[in-house]
Amino acid sequence: MPTAITHDPVFTTPVSSTNTAVVRWSGTAGSVLQNSGVLIDGSNNITGIGTIASGAITSSGAIIGTQVDILAAGDLRLQDSTGGQYVALEAAGTTTTHTITLPATQGAASTFLQNNGSGALTWAAAGGAVTRVGGQTTEATTTSTGDTDLLTIGSLTIPGATPIHYIADFRKSSGAATDARGGLKLNSTKIGGRTLWDTDGTNEDQTGVAHGIMGGRVTNYLAGMSGGVQTVYKTDVTRRSSEVAPNANDSNPSPTADVTSWIVVGSVGSASTTLGIDEVHVYTMGVS
Repeated sequence: MPTAITHDPVFTTPVSSTNTAVVRWSGTAGSVLQNSGVLIDGSNNITGIGTIASGAITSSGAIIGTQVDILAAGDLRLQDSTGGQYVALEAAGTTTTHTITLPATQGAASTFLQNNGSGALTWAAAGGAVTRVGGQTTEATTTSTGDTDLLTIGSLTIPGATPIHYIADFRKSSGAATDARGGLKLNSTKIGGRTLWDTDGTNEDQTGVAHGIMGGRVTNYLAGMSGGVQTVYKTDVTRRSSEVAPNANDSNPSPTADVTSWIVVGSVGSASTTLGIDEVHVYTMGVS
């Protein structure tokens, strides 16, 4: 039951009031009212709350803000679905102020978060690992004597410092005593002034495979795709040629930016022959 009022209460109110301010008692006499710095607007939004001295804040909805400060090396605790166990994040007690920025996208399987030294995290393959990051296995053909985009691998995220290995299978039809050539575009820009591989110029059906390694692209150096090798066979499996393929970057350097797309281009010496790129695979190599 409420306490009975046995006298006429007298309240002292502020001379003026702040719109939407929460009223509070001043002193312990229970007779003086004053404005507080806490405001509740018409939509029930609360502003002006300072430090909450003790106790937990519980909410069944989202708590939205632009910054959360956890003092004295306290934990940020992410609880499990039952609320019994949690994963805690904690800053070192003597840490200097710095910011860690998470990647904008989800990483591939078996990748890890790699720091660039300035707090920006990216997904990277584990050191020493070779990981297939993309490929195409549907053949594309051309009879064009000019460079034509054939197979495209998109949605890549290969950091500039990560070495790359590629493998491509190709074929050339008979029709003229001429060769067929293949090249690469990284991020839609063709690299190199020469072809990555070419077939023998004999008028016959041929098939072959080409592969090469591109080192970490930490600067726009020219000799970026060294070690390219091609092997060309006749259809009776007789080896026609096997040689080190031309350097991919003898004039146009490879980009230092992240590689987001990988395009195989091709052309033929005569429109009476056909070049087919059967499949291509791209791998990254971990740096330990």
